[in-house]
Amino acid sequence: MVKSSSARSTTTTVATDCEARLTPRTLQLPEPSSVVLAFLQYLYTLSLCTPLQLELPILSSLLLFSKTYNHPPSQDTQDSDSGNLRALVVHALHETLSRDPSKAPAIYEAATLGGCTALQIRALKALMGNSRNLGGQQQQGGGVGQQQQAEPMARQGSGLQGKPLFA
Repeated sequence: MVKSSSARSTTTTVATDCEARLTPRTLQLPEPSSVVLAFLQYLYTLSLCTPLQLELPILSSLLLFSKTYNHPPSQDTQDSDSGNLRALVVHALHETLSRDPSKAPAIYEAATLGGCTALQIRALKALMGNSRNLGGQQQQGGGVGQQQQAEPMARQGSGLQGKPLFA
């Protein structure tokens, strides 16, 4: 009798497991499909290596994604993968900033929203460095612009308005 009752409970457990496996499952994420695809690529490779994953808008979204859905690792597991996505994204954003400092405003925004202070400071420094470089170019170019603005004023004073200089 004992054997038959345990056999029945085993049969019931197996039937429940089969039903659970046959039940359709869906996961809905309120993210654009490109971000979800990049996240799935990360899950399969545990790295950021595809061209899609390394695009700046995708990196920014993945940083926010990792901040939103990151849970601290449990004490039972020795897995360090829970914070791995965030670390990889921050590293990729640092590399993007090194390659192309003109992307500093977008990286600064992503770092601010993602809570990455070091990346935020570095992007701000790059942004300020770019603005200084542009400021120097505008001052040099400003002199040329002032000369171009002075010519029509000279023409107005000399009565040559509307007449070609070289006729």
